[in-house]
Amino acid sequence: MTPITRVGTVLIAMVLVIVASHPAAAQTPGDPGWRFEATPYLWAASLDGKTQVGHLPKIDVDAGFSDILDRLDIGLMGAFEARQDRWGFLFDGQYIKVSDSVHTPGSLFGKLDAEITQQGYALAALYRVSEGPAPLDLAGGVRYYHINVDLELTPGQLAGRHEGGSQSWWDPFIGVRAQYPFADRWSLVGYADSGGFGVGSDFTWQALAEINYRFSPMFIGKLGYRRLHIDYDRNNVVYDMTASGLYLGLGIRF
Repeated sequence: MTPITRVGTVLIAMVLVIVASHPAAAQTPGDPGWRFEATPYLWAASLDGKTQVGHLPKIDVDAGFSDILDRLDIGLMGAFEARQDRWGFLFDGQYIKVSDSVHTPGSLFGKLDAEITQQGYALAALYRVSEGPAPLDLAGGVRYYHINVDLELTPGQLAGRHEGGSQSWWDPFIGVRAQYPFADRWSLVGYADSGGFGVGSDFTWQALAEINYRFSPMFIGKLGYRRLHIDYDRNNVVYDMTASGLYLGLGIRF
Protein backbone atom coordinates (compact mmCIF):
# COMPACT_ATOMS: atom_id res chain seq x y z
CA MET A 1 0.00 0.00 0.00
CA THR A 2 1.48 3.38 -1.03
CA PRO A 3 1.81 6.13 1.60
CA ILE A 4 -0.97 8.29 0.15
CA THR A 5 -3.31 5.29 -0.05
CA ARG A 6 -2.59 4.41 3.57
CA VAL A 7 -3.29 7.96 4.66
CA GLY A 8 -6.50 7.91 2.67
CA THR A 9 -7.46 4.68 4.39
CA VAL A 10 -7.02 6.34 7.78
CA LEU A 11 -9.19 9.28 6.77
CA ILE A 12 -11.89 7.03 5.39
CA ALA A 13 -11.88 4.78 8.41
CA MET A 14 -12.90 7.74 10.52
CA VAL A 15 -15.25 9.37 8.06
CA LEU A 16 -17.00 6.01 7.92
CA VAL A 17 -20.17 6.70 9.79
CA ILE A 18 -22.02 3.41 10.01
CA VAL A 19 -24.55 4.52 12.49
CA ALA A 20 -27.84 2.91 11.57
CA SER A 21 -30.85 1.08 12.98
CA HIS A 22 -29.83 -2.33 14.33
CA PRO A 23 -32.60 -4.94 14.39
CA ALA A 24 -33.85 -6.10 17.76
CA ALA A 25 -36.35 -8.67 18.92
CA ALA A 26 -40.11 -8.36 18.74
CA GLN A 27 -42.24 -7.81 21.80
CA THR A 28 -44.52 -10.58 22.94
CA PRO A 29 -48.02 -9.84 21.55
CA GLY A 30 -50.37 -8.51 24.18
CA ASP A 31 -47.62 -7.57 26.66
CA PRO A 32 -48.51 -4.02 27.83
CA GLY A 33 -45.19 -3.26 29.53
CA TRP A 34 -41.90 -1.94 28.20
CA ARG A 35 -39.36 -4.41 26.85
CA PHE A 36 -35.72 -3.62 26.20
CA GLU A 37 -32.80 -5.07 24.27
CA ALA A 38 -29.15 -3.93 24.33
CA THR A 39 -26.87 -5.20 21.55
CA PRO A 40 -23.09 -4.77 21.54
CA TYR A 41 -21.82 -5.70 18.08
CA LEU A 42 -18.87 -5.70 15.68
CA TRP A 43 -19.16 -4.80 12.01
CA ALA A 44 -16.22 -6.10 9.96
CA ALA A 45 -16.69 -3.61 7.13
CA SER A 46 -14.58 -3.03 4.04
CA LEU A 47 -14.61 0.32 2.18
CA ASP A 48 -14.92 1.17 -1.49
CA GLY A 49 -15.33 4.64 -2.99
CA LYS A 50 -13.80 8.12 -3.15
CA THR A 51 -12.95 10.81 -0.62
CA GLN A 52 -11.47 14.30 -0.64
CA VAL A 53 -10.60 16.75 2.14
CA GLY A 54 -10.08 20.43 1.38
CA HIS A 55 -7.87 21.06 -1.65
CA LEU A 56 -6.07 17.74 -1.42
CA PRO A 57 -6.46 15.39 -4.41
CA LYS A 58 -9.46 13.09 -4.49
CA ILE A 59 -8.44 9.62 -3.30
CA ASP A 60 -9.78 6.26 -4.50
CA VAL A 61 -10.21 3.92 -1.56
CA ASP A 62 -10.38 0.14 -1.59
CA ALA A 63 -9.63 -0.97 1.98
CA GLY A 64 -10.38 -4.30 3.61
CA PHE A 65 -11.37 -4.69 7.24
CA SER A 66 -7.86 -5.87 8.14
CA ASP A 67 -6.40 -2.56 6.84
CA ILE A 68 -8.70 -0.61 9.16
CA LEU A 69 -8.18 -2.95 12.10
CA ASP A 70 -4.39 -2.50 11.90
CA ARG A 71 -4.86 1.25 12.57
CA LEU A 72 -7.62 1.02 15.17
CA ASP A 73 -6.89 2.49 18.62
CA ILE A 74 -10.38 2.09 20.08
CA GLY A 75 -13.78 1.10 18.74
CA LEU A 76 -17.09 0.93 20.59
CA MET A 77 -20.37 -0.09 18.90
CA GLY A 78 -23.75 -0.76 20.41
CA ALA A 79 -27.51 -0.53 19.87
CA PHE A 80 -30.50 -0.25 22.18
CA GLU A 81 -34.20 -0.79 21.50
CA ALA A 82 -37.23 -0.21 23.72
CA ARG A 83 -40.80 -1.20 22.83
CA GLN A 84 -44.28 -0.95 24.26
CA ASP A 85 -47.17 -2.38 22.26
CA ARG A 86 -46.90 -1.02 18.69
CA TRP A 87 -44.48 1.81 19.48
CA GLY A 88 -40.78 1.75 20.17
CA PHE A 89 -37.51 3.55 19.64
CA LEU A 90 -33.98 2.71 18.54
CA PHE A 91 -30.66 4.19 19.54
CA ASP A 92 -27.37 3.22 17.87
CA GLY A 93 -23.94 4.66 18.69
CA GLN A 94 -20.36 4.26 17.57
CA TYR A 95 -17.07 5.75 18.72
CA ILE A 96 -13.97 4.99 16.65
CA LYS A 97 -10.43 6.33 16.91
CA VAL A 98 -7.63 5.41 14.48
CA SER A 99 -4.08 6.64 14.01
CA ASP A 100 -1.30 6.06 11.52
CA SER A 101 2.21 7.28 10.80
CA VAL A 102 3.70 7.10 7.30
CA HIS A 103 6.81 8.44 5.58
CA THR A 104 6.06 11.11 2.98
CA PRO A 105 7.46 10.94 -0.57
CA GLY A 106 10.72 12.81 -1.04
CA SER A 107 12.58 14.67 1.69
CA LEU A 108 10.56 17.88 2.11
CA PHE A 109 8.94 16.42 5.23
CA GLY A 110 9.70 13.48 7.47
CA LYS A 111 6.47 11.67 8.37
CA LEU A 112 2.77 12.28 8.37
CA ASP A 113 1.14 11.45 11.72
CA ALA A 114 -2.65 11.23 11.58
CA GLU A 115 -5.13 10.83 14.43
CA ILE A 116 -8.82 10.79 13.59
CA THR A 117 -11.84 10.34 15.84
CA GLN A 118 -15.36 9.66 14.61
CA GLN A 119 -18.61 9.61 16.55
CA GLY A 120 -21.97 8.64 15.11
CA TYR A 121 -25.39 8.41 16.75
CA ALA A 122 -28.82 7.50 15.46
CA LEU A 123 -32.23 7.83 17.08
CA ALA A 124 -35.41 6.55 15.45
CA ALA A 125 -39.05 5.96 16.32
CA LEU A 126 -40.67 2.63 15.40
CA TYR A 127 -44.28 1.83 14.61
CA ARG A 128 -45.47 -1.76 14.12
CA VAL A 129 -47.87 -1.79 11.18
CA SER A 130 -48.32 -5.56 11.22
CA GLU A 131 -47.96 -8.00 14.12
CA GLY A 132 -48.91 -11.52 13.03
CA PRO A 133 -46.36 -14.28 12.41
CA ALA A 134 -44.02 -11.90 10.55
CA PRO A 135 -43.89 -8.50 12.36
CA LEU A 136 -43.33 -5.43 10.17
CA ASP A 137 -42.04 -2.09 11.54
CA LEU A 138 -41.70 1.34 9.99
CA ALA A 139 -38.84 3.55 11.22
CA GLY A 140 -38.10 7.26 11.02
CA GLY A 141 -35.33 9.25 12.66
CA VAL A 142 -32.06 11.14 12.38
CA ARG A 143 -28.36 10.28 12.36
CA TYR A 144 -25.69 12.65 13.68
CA TYR A 145 -22.07 12.43 12.50
CA HIS A 146 -19.01 14.14 14.00
CA ILE A 147 -15.46 13.69 12.72
CA ASN A 148 -12.27 15.24 14.10
CA VAL A 149 -8.99 15.08 12.15
CA ASP A 150 -5.52 15.93 13.50
CA LEU A 151 -2.64 15.82 10.99
CA GLU A 152 1.04 16.64 11.63
CA LEU A 153 3.90 16.74 9.13
CA THR A 154 7.24 16.32 10.90
CA PRO A 155 10.19 18.48 9.76
CA GLY A 156 12.37 17.51 6.80
CA GLN A 157 13.93 20.03 4.45
CA LEU A 158 10.95 22.20 5.34
CA ALA A 159 9.60 23.07 8.75
CA GLY A 160 6.90 20.84 10.12
CA ARG A 161 3.21 21.64 9.79
CA HIS A 162 0.17 20.91 11.89
CA GLU A 163 -3.42 20.95 10.64
CA GLY A 164 -6.70 19.85 12.16
CA GLY A 165 -10.41 20.32 11.88
CA SER A 166 -13.81 18.82 12.51
CA GLN A 167 -17.02 18.28 10.57
CA SER A 168 -20.55 17.49 11.78
CA TRP A 169 -23.86 16.91 10.00
CA TRP A 170 -27.37 15.48 10.42
CA ASP A 171 -29.20 13.06 8.12
CA PRO A 172 -32.91 12.28 8.41
CA PHE A 173 -33.88 8.76 7.33
CA ILE A 174 -36.89 6.47 6.90
CA GLY A 175 -36.83 2.68 6.90
CA VAL A 176 -38.67 -0.61 7.19
CA ARG A 177 -37.87 -3.82 9.09
CA ALA A 178 -39.38 -7.29 8.71
CA GLN A 179 -38.92 -10.31 10.98
CA TYR A 180 -39.74 -13.94 10.25
CA PRO A 181 -39.43 -16.73 12.86
CA PHE A 182 -38.86 -19.95 10.92
CA ALA A 183 -38.04 -22.38 13.75
CA ASP A 184 -38.32 -22.66 17.52
CA ARG A 185 -35.14 -20.63 18.23
CA TRP A 186 -34.36 -19.19 14.82
CA SER A 187 -35.55 -16.07 12.99
CA LEU A 188 -34.66 -13.97 9.95
CA VAL A 189 -34.56 -10.16 9.90
CA GLY A 190 -34.45 -7.82 6.91
CA TYR A 191 -33.95 -4.05 7.13
CA ALA A 192 -33.60 -1.19 4.63
CA ASP A 193 -33.54 2.60 4.93
CA SER A 194 -32.74 5.70 2.91
CA GLY A 195 -32.06 9.26 3.93
CA GLY A 196 -29.99 12.39 3.65
CA PHE A 197 -32.24 14.07 1.08
CA GLY A 198 -29.78 16.99 0.81
CA VAL A 199 -30.19 18.00 4.45
CA GLY A 200 -26.76 16.61 5.33
CA SER A 201 -25.67 13.92 2.88
CA ASP A 202 -26.96 14.21 -0.67
CA PHE A 203 -28.23 10.64 -0.32
CA THR A 204 -27.63 7.63 1.88
CA TRP A 205 -29.07 4.13 1.92
CA GLN A 206 -28.59 0.93 3.87
CA ALA A 207 -29.68 -2.70 3.63
CA LEU A 208 -29.02 -5.69 5.85
CA ALA A 209 -30.02 -9.30 6.30
CA GLU A 210 -29.67 -11.06 9.64
CA ILE A 211 -30.19 -14.48 11.19
CA ASN A 212 -30.87 -14.72 14.93
CA TYR A 213 -30.54 -17.62 17.34
CA ARG A 214 -32.16 -17.48 20.80
CA PHE A 215 -29.79 -19.08 23.31
CA SER A 216 -32.17 -18.28 26.17
CA PRO A 217 -35.00 -15.83 26.91
CA MET A 218 -32.29 -13.26 27.77
CA PHE A 219 -29.57 -13.80 25.12
CA ILE A 220 -29.93 -13.65 21.32
CA GLY A 221 -27.01 -14.29 18.95
CA LYS A 222 -27.02 -12.24 15.72
CA LEU A 223 -25.11 -12.77 12.49
CA GLY A 224 -25.72 -10.77 9.36
CA TYR A 225 -24.48 -8.81 6.39
CA ARG A 226 -24.77 -5.00 6.16
CA ARG A 227 -24.21 -2.62 3.26
CA LEU A 228 -24.23 1.16 3.74
CA HIS A 229 -23.71 3.91 1.16
CA ILE A 230 -23.14 7.59 1.99
CA ASP A 231 -22.80 10.38 -0.58
CA TYR A 232 -21.69 13.57 1.22
CA ASP A 233 -20.20 16.63 -0.53
CA ARG A 234 -20.19 19.80 1.59
CA ASN A 235 -17.84 22.19 3.39
CA ASN A 236 -14.72 21.00 1.50
CA VAL A 237 -15.35 17.36 2.41
CA VAL A 238 -16.25 14.68 -0.16
CA TYR A 239 -17.29 11.24 1.04
CA ASP A 240 -18.80 8.98 -1.61
CA MET A 241 -18.32 5.60 -0.02
CA THR A 242 -19.86 2.15 0.38
CA ALA A 243 -19.14 0.08 3.48
CA SER A 244 -20.08 -3.59 3.52
CA GLY A 245 -19.32 -6.72 5.49
CA LEU A 246 -20.44 -9.26 8.05
CA TYR A 247 -21.44 -8.25 11.56
CA LEU A 248 -21.81 -10.19 14.79
CA GLY A 249 -23.79 -9.13 17.85
CA LEU A 250 -25.28 -10.34 21.10
CA GLY A 251 -28.73 -9.12 22.08
CA ILE A 252 -29.41 -8.88 25.83
CA ARG A 253 -33.11 -8.67 26.73
CA PHE A 254 -34.54 -7.37 29.96
